[in-house]
Amino acid sequence: MAQTARKKGIELQIDTPEDLVLFARAINKLHNEQQRDLVVTLAGDIDLTGVEWTPIGNEDIPFYGTFDGAGHTISGLRIDKNEGCCCGLFGVCAGTIENLTVTGSITCVAADVHSAVGGIVGLVVGGHISNCTADLTIDSNRLSLGMYAGGVVGQIKEGTIRCCRSSTRFEHVLGNFLYLGGVVGAAEDARVAHCIFDGSIQVLGGPGYYIDAGGVVGNVQGHSTVVRCLNRGIVDAYEYDFDFSIIGGVVGHIDGDGVILESVNRGSMSGGCKAAGGIAGWIAMDYQGKTPLTAVDCCLNLGDVIQSPKSPGGSCGGIVGEIYNKPLDTAILVRNCVCLGSLILRDPTGRAHPIVAHADGAVFEHNYFDQRLSVQGEGVPQEQMAQGCTAWPVEKLLAELPELDSRYTIGPDGALTIRNLEIGGGI
Repeated sequence: MAQTARKKGIELQIDTPEDLVLFARAINKLHNEQQRDLVVTLAGDIDLTGVEWTPIGNEDIPFYGTFDGAGHTISGLRIDKNEGCCCGLFGVCAGTIENLTVTGSITCVAADVHSAVGGIVGLVVGGHISNCTADLTIDSNRLSLGMYAGGVVGQIKEGTIRCCRSSTRFEHVLGNFLYLGGVVGAAEDARVAHCIFDGSIQVLGGPGYYIDAGGVVGNVQGHSTVVRCLNRGIVDAYEYDFDFSIIGGVVGHIDGDGVILESVNRGSMSGGCKAAGGIAGWIAMDYQGKTPLTAVDCCLNLGDVIQSPKSPGGSCGGIVGEIYNKPLDTAILVRNCVCLGSLILRDPTGRAHPIVAHADGAVFEHNYFDQRLSVQGEGVPQEQMAQGCTAWPVEKLLAELPELDSRYTIGPDGALTIRNLEIGGGI
């Protein structure tokens, strides 16, 4: 482990598993002020196979420096989670992690209620994660995995996740009280931008309490933004039969004045005893502004939204399952969204609509959907529908929508998409 002192701090280079282990031990003993100007760079790929790993940083001593993977991979990470802690390659990060790929596995071997689990970091507090890739198996092992779980980050507070990709596979998940996302489990007062999920989430049936699951982010709170994100993965909660599960292609649940912008779902969503949506499962706000607050803008659903037969009275929406804004004299806004995906409602008492299946305190502008998609149940009041949700033939949508909104374009595969989202622009 090479070390050089500079006027503004210390730079370290790490190129062996032994050095990485020593570095983790050192960080977990350092005072925070000793880390702030620390810059760590990987000099090559590192294989942690057979290494008993202790995450870098914890709730008492977060990692405050900069960790630059320099495009390298840390492989063979294995964590057997047997206690309540924040875990991943890093436990808690208040600094910067960038240009890094992590592969391996995290397995829950003892039930835990409160911790945060992520492939790169368990918990980010005011930190920044960029250009990172996670390709792991996170196995809940039919036990309570914790409160927050994400392919890249379990939970983020007041930070940014940018240009990250997750191919993580979540297996054998039993919902207790869980925020679960393909990239981020939960985001509070944070920004998640230009991120992709192409892995899978499997939520099992059986007794449970509450679960928010999203292809990119499970739960969004406070002043958070999810922008230009793409889900190509699978969120399967078809067998989950408790009354309050929420499933979304991009975000499971928005609770606060969060916003989803210019994002696409190509994946398959199934389940959602409470609500399932191609972009968001459920949006609940307490907005009291003078003008409508935009919650979803320029989002496209091309995937399947399948409501489980174990979801009596549940909502199935092509863009959002359900919207509730408590002060009904003001409103939140869904605009410029398009649904070309399939809606499959297994329960005849449920509600389905290609834009939003049920809405209180919401307004709609310039939303379009495939005219072959059906509407079932009470849905959205017809006057709201007529004002801002229009059924068009697919051919007309493909031909005219890019002219109406320049953010839409036809991708290399001939399908509608958001401009530059799937051809490398910004990702």
